[in-house]
Amino acid sequence: MPPKTGSAATAVSPGSPGASGNLPGASASPVSPAGAPAQWVLSTPSEIEGYPRYQPTPSQQQAITQQITSDAGQLGITGAQVSAVYQDRTNLLYSVFAGINGSGFDPSSLHAKLWQPPHTQDNGTARVTVSWDDIDPGPHGGAAICKETLTQTGMLAVEATSCYWLSPTTFGEVFLIQDPHAQKIVYNQTAANIGPLTLKIRAAVEQHS
Repeated sequence: MPPKTGSAATAVSPGSPGASGNLPGASASPVSPAGAPAQWVLSTPSEIEGYPRYQPTPSQQQAITQQITSDAGQLGITGAQVSAVYQDRTNLLYSVFAGINGSGFDPSSLHAKLWQPPHTQDNGTARVTVSWDDIDPGPHGGAAICKETLTQTGMLAVEATSCYWLSPTTFGEVFLIQDPHAQKIVYNQTAANIGPLTLKIRAAVEQHS
């Protein structure tokens, strides 16, 4: 489930909301036999593709809750929050999923409210480049987008990507955190890699209501 690992000079840090230009990674919502758009609901299975759920510490859970609350606020949506962390024990890597169950969400707002042109800030110590990429939302429809953040400090480059999806009844996001004691460093943490991971997690946590 995780992206490639290796001893590259690229480290990992968790990302937060991102996409690129054309009308977003959006697709028509699947239609139920009655002709109405499919209704989805988020849950937190005990494992995904063999990766078990990990119990975050209270401070870690608080950070996840704050993140999903902030992102939902940016989109102007409310609902019942769900979250889970899945552990890759081999690489000491954690896939964080957080989401909201609700109703009346507008998938087109994901791109409209999150996307920004690529931009770079340099404070003299670190150079931070942020870009957004629309991605395929997969068979569940709606819209999906990823935010890529590249932080460069001297010879060190740190990639962080968070990916998001929005359907009429669900909002979800996925990002990675690596244990600081891991011997191998995750690299290539881009939308091209985290996007497919997000679709796998979405398929596992989102079901017909």
